[in-house]
Amino acid sequence: MNYLQRWPTMGRLTSGKLIACVFAVAFTILVLVSFRDNISSRNQKEIDELVHAVHKLRKLARAKGLHVEDEDPNSDTGEKGAEVSRKEGPNTPGDNPSDGSSFRITEYWQASSLIKWDFEKPPEYVCKNKSSAGIYYICQDPQFRIKPPCIAYSFGVYTKWAFEETLGRMGCETHSFDPSVKWNDHIHKGVVHFHKLGIGAEDTDNYKPARGMYVKEDQTWKMRTLPSIMKMLGHEGKVIDVLKVDVEGFEWFMMKQMLDTGIIHRVRQFVVEWHLVHDFPAKKSYMDLLRVYYKMKDAGFRTFSIDFRFRGFSVRRWRIQSDVMYVNTMFNPNNQ
Repeated sequence: MNYLQRWPTMGRLTSGKLIACVFAVAFTILVLVSFRDNISSRNQKEIDELVHAVHKLRKLARAKGLHVEDEDPNSDTGEKGAEVSRKEGPNTPGDNPSDGSSFRITEYWQASSLIKWDFEKPPEYVCKNKSSAGIYYICQDPQFRIKPPCIAYSFGVYTKWAFEETLGRMGCETHSFDPSVKWNDHIHKGVVHFHKLGIGAEDTDNYKPARGMYVKEDQTWKMRTLPSIMKMLGHEGKVIDVLKVDVEGFEWFMMKQMLDTGIIHRVRQFVVEWHLVHDFPAKKSYMDLLRVYYKMKDAGFRTFSIDFRFRGFSVRRWRIQSDVMYVNTMFNPNNQ
């Protein structure tokens, strides 16, 4: 019995059918090869589109003042852009300009984004002994511990005294300041010295505040710089163990004073409610505010507690606000 007899169906296979089968197999192979080539071609197309998108992003980055280094020295995207070194603008602490991470910001939204980013990241210092003081905290780790004799300043009280009362009861010489309230100078509950004046960029008795949440009618405030206040209280050259500031945007000018005068080096802990609200401070000043913020970080201040608010802000409803608590990791009252 031959092979074809053992398989009757094959025995009936004519030469025409055989040729048709061969063509069918060949066609199937051709389709598979074509499908493979099509996939490869489509992948290549996607890669080309991705590369093109990267080139466009590099152009946009340069147009916005961001420094971007091309990985390929023969790249055709080498248009002249705003390439800068670390010294030409504010950079994130620890950036290494050799790795392409240095940059210069030119727009208010870039500056505010970097400040906002610092509010959103995890605390930089892990305080093992946080102690509550009203809605805020102080760090009682050994190197930052607040204990008598100590001095505490609090700018901005309104009607909430829990923070100040806590520091006063701990034995600190505690002074609070607020020009917007109805009270005159007095000692609050026997532990807090209240002063009806505010922190300002200059000494004046005739400051006219704009109306807002805390100012419902025309007022005239007495304002003093931080050095003037310390001189008034006999604290020149002394350590401020805890400095709390909630002054609706004026904290930026106060921080610049502290940096310019060297007072910042004599502050052990800093509690502040940062504000970037509407047009105060003016958006055109945000680049300078970012430089001030980074200088504060360079002086050794590290976050240990953050309460960042109003995450859903927009251009029309501009409000970046955050309660941030810092310890001075480079505390040195003699370093001025």
